[in-house]
Amino acid sequence: MLTRWEDSKGVLGAWHDDALRAVWAVCFAVCIASFLAVSIRWRSPKPVKETAIEFTRRSQRKVVLLGCEEAGKTNLFLRLAMDVAPHTATSQKVNSATIEQSSKNAAYHLVDVPGHARLRSAVYEHSKDADLLVFCVDASVASRGGNELTSATATFASGKRSDLHTALTNTVDFFHETMGALAQSRASSPDSKRDAPHLAVVFTRADKSPVFADRQNLQDAKRRTQLLTRCRRGLDSALQSRRASRGLNSSEGRIAMQGITEVADIRPSVWHRARTALQPYMWMIPILAKPNNQQERTAAEIHPTRFGHNVRNGEMHQKEIQQDYLRPTQRGMDDLFTQFNPSVIHNGTADIMISSIDCSSTWQPAGGEDYLNDVNSWLSSHLP
Repeated sequence: MLTRWEDSKGVLGAWHDDALRAVWAVCFAVCIASFLAVSIRWRSPKPVKETAIEFTRRSQRKVVLLGCEEAGKTNLFLRLAMDVAPHTATSQKVNSATIEQSSKNAAYHLVDVPGHARLRSAVYEHSKDADLLVFCVDASVASRGGNELTSATATFASGKRSDLHTALTNTVDFFHETMGALAQSRASSPDSKRDAPHLAVVFTRADKSPVFADRQNLQDAKRRTQLLTRCRRGLDSALQSRRASRGLNSSEGRIAMQGITEVADIRPSVWHRARTALQPYMWMIPILAKPNNQQERTAAEIHPTRFGHNVRNGEMHQKEIQQDYLRPTQRGMDDLFTQFNPSVIHNGTADIMISSIDCSSTWQPAGGEDYLNDVNSWLSSHLP
């Protein structure tokens, strides 16, 4: 009997030891898995939230990045928000992030709005309550002024635009429409009494310009000034042409023809000759005997844009002049970026600067040779 008890006790002891070892093994495996999960999460880049969020904290400045497709907005957003510079594709959603500035113990809300034509409503929505607007323009487009055709080094990687002139035209149209919508919003919205947003025009991808064949030349102030002058002149000239086509320059006249009826062709058509020959027998065919009452056609106002707007009686044109984003007395003058309406853009002046982001480091933080001194200084100077 004692022998059986000792045997059962030995079996229970061995089972207890095995169970205890199994528990310790499970605990050890859980600890290892938790350590690996925390380590992977800590080393992986933080995801960027690709959705528009409502901005309610007025203690944070709202900075909105605008521009056409392939203008370098997302690269600038990722560098400022995550300190990375991967190769990007055309964004289809709004990117947003809150960026802390330790030097000023402050933060600002950064929003990257896609430049796709189907998402222009998001541009107008985020622009009307922005504190700072950053309009991005590809320096390789603006510096040429749209006068040179595409070359092997200037063609966009996406292949969507094969002509620098078309790219510049799209950029200027986007800028003109955005500023016009902002002026209209501030004129009609009860929130227009708040301070007008600051505007910066950033010529991105400066390293792609022939002026900076060597990236180290970005530190040369003389070369930067040279490129900045060329870009500013090219964009200003294109914007002047765009406004002239809309009849918004005070030095340009505008013609509106009203009440002009359609001029009939003096040569009789085949149908007219046949109708004249059959006139004596028209009473036999009621359909042919029915008079042809054509309504008088009024010529639409001449509105020479590439979209072919038909504006009658000049009403839309007068409204467009009243809601212009430039000072009424300064229309048609050179250097439009210093002639904004102060109620639309703060102080009536846009700050012009260049930037360059090295995408060779991809997702590695703080890698590559960038030039964002002007952008960072501008953002810091407008933070509370």
